[in-house]
Amino acid sequence: MGFGLWARAKTAGYFYGDGGYAIQAVSTSTDTDAVIATSSSPQHAAVSANNSSGGFGLWARAKTAGYFYGDGGYAIQAVSTSTDTDAVIVTSSSPQHAAVSANNDGGGFGLWAKAKIAGYFDGDVMVTGDIRLLGADVAENFGMIEDIAGEPGTVMVLDNSGAVTPSSRPYDKCVVGVVSGAGSFRPGLVLDTRETHAPRAQIALMGKVLCKVDASDAPIEAGDLLTTSAIPGHAMKVRNTALAFGAVIGKALGSLANGKGLVPILVALQ
Repeated sequence: MGFGLWARAKTAGYFYGDGGYAIQAVSTSTDTDAVIATSSSPQHAAVSANNSSGGFGLWARAKTAGYFYGDGGYAIQAVSTSTDTDAVIVTSSSPQHAAVSANNDGGGFGLWAKAKIAGYFDGDVMVTGDIRLLGADVAENFGMIEDIAGEPGTVMVLDNSGAVTPSSRPYDKCVVGVVSGAGSFRPGLVLDTRETHAPRAQIALMGKVLCKVDASDAPIEAGDLLTTSAIPGHAMKVRNTALAFGAVIGKALGSLANGKGLVPILVALQ
């Protein structure tokens, strides 16, 4: 029951397979591993797999094909230099279990991703907890009239074609919202993100945004209802409730004594 082969040296063994396996390990034991690899090097792996011919670097097939435990570091780190393949591909045929399962009982993230598009899901998404969005409003993309500027904070109205343009008359019932993204406020959710060739603007339909306002005729205080004004892209305080019906943008969350400026508002079209 001793070793079939035992070696100890700076390089304990070197195996070269000329057209066949370099090493093939088979264990008939039910309580030991077929291969055990241990390394004390901080720079090198216990097992290193490389295939320069385009095949797999590492291939495993079993009920549990792989088990990885990172003791203070990464359990798995995957890097791909290819521009047309995925770094990691995971496939599962189980109707009860996930292809990828992530659990963190230390209070951190179970899954973390950073990219221009951090995640893509082709199918339904089920969430049993809360969805926490760091943005402040719900916005939707609207087509814009060509050569019309719609910078963040601008009050926008619909024209007859369904495109948006900056408001330009008081108590306009075609008001649709405020261009999202002014100041430190960013949209938490953006609807209708399909690709188009026409210019589009993210219009906040509800939530908190910074809005251009004009307080030249009446000071604006927190709690005031706001509507469109004669100043392009600016809101003003509602002073005629009869005219304001259907033309209210929302409610001021800040104040402006006079002149023009940006004020936080709660978008609530009515």
